Amino acid sequence: MPGGFRVAVVGCGYWGSKHVRVLHSTAGVNEVALVDGRQDRLESVASSYKMAPRYADLHSALPHVDAVVVATPPSTHVAVALEAIQAGKHVLVEKPLAPTSRGARQLMQAASEAGVILMVGHTFVYNPAVRKLRELVRMQELGDLYYIDSARLNLGLYQNDVNVIFDLAPHDISIIRPRAGRRPGVGGASRPPPPGRRRLSAPVLRRLLR
Repeated sequence: MPGGFRVAVVGCGYWGSKHVRVLHSTAGVNEVALVDGRQDRLESVASSYKMAPRYADLHSALPHVDAVVVATPPSTHVAVALEAIQAGKHVLVEKPLAPTSRGARQLMQAASEAGVILMVGHTFVYNPAVRKLRELVRMQELGDLYYIDSARLNLGLYQNDVNVIFDLAPHDISIIRPRAGRRPGVGGASRPPPPGRRRLSAPVLRRLLR
């Protein structure tokens, strides 16, 4: 786009502030607008980006941007992303895309009808190590793949409006599925307690490939 993209980041909390930082150093991005209903968050992020436009709601920002990053709580993803899509904006949504498969399909259909790009923040898909693993699997350098076990132990920021599978497992699934090259025959998930503790804390995914 001539002059570069203008991107609005909706939600200037923990993850939103990281998107703002990365976008400011991304080639092709001309302007990053900050959108958050909480004035304290806007001011906190804007203190490091004093020239960034600030808006209290997405509706006010939409006429001034080309694309939108949705970094709000997961329960709001569908509504916020739909507003941007219906305004003809490209959208990147932090994972999970939606708290339900119905919501995800709704966003996909809306983006298709509007002719805009809809992406999800599956950052590990672009990780060089993960891409190399996919190459090794496809070339059968590791032999036949029958079983994958994934344990996510770094919980990061706790999300209180979705469960641990929706919050953390999307990363593991986005890594595993393209690497396997086919759909799993059997899948399961559990959250075993760490040694000496009774509290359930981390998801474990197991997928048996046929």
